Amino acid sequence: MCYYRITKVLRPIKGSSKILMLKEEIFEKIMTDPIFSVIINDRWEQLKISKSYYYSLVKELRRLKVLEENALAFKAILAYRYDANCIKLINDKLAFLSEHKIGVAMKLQQEPNCLSCKLMTECVYGLKLLRGELRIRNSDENLTDPHARWLQSMSSILDRIKNNETRAEIII
Repeated sequence: MCYYRITKVLRPIKGSSKILMLKEEIFEKIMTDPIFSVIINDRWEQLKISKSYYYSLVKELRRLKVLEENALAFKAILAYRYDANCIKLINDKLAFLSEHKIGVAMKLQQEPNCLSCKLMTECVYGLKLLRGELRIRNSDENLTDPHARWLQSMSSILDRIKNNETRAEIII
């Protein structure tokens, strides 16, 4: 099964159209708790962590440009890695904002079994949010399974970045 989740965001959203590109290790780190909880919630009391730790995480998220002031300041976050002195964008790790929700898709399996997956409805819903929010069109109408559509959508985002058609920032 692929790793996918969609969560309600309680933090203000700035409405930025910026796509952030973070190192793969940093991406995976901020998508796990407690950092992910700080991303989606602006009230430290509700997170069961100390106030000083909360604000140190907020400071780090501001440094990574995930937060500006107290609001989320991105449309999507992609992961990259250095490979042979160049940046290689990873097409199976993505976080995106839509309608006060954040969707995270990571580690899409090579051999998916979408028809028997328990998360298929949620996965298709998230895919619809992503494609609507980033205005991604179907380039291949023959794709029927959600896994192939996720990969095609992510490839479309990567192509836009490579062709300089969208605003993206690499965070080192």
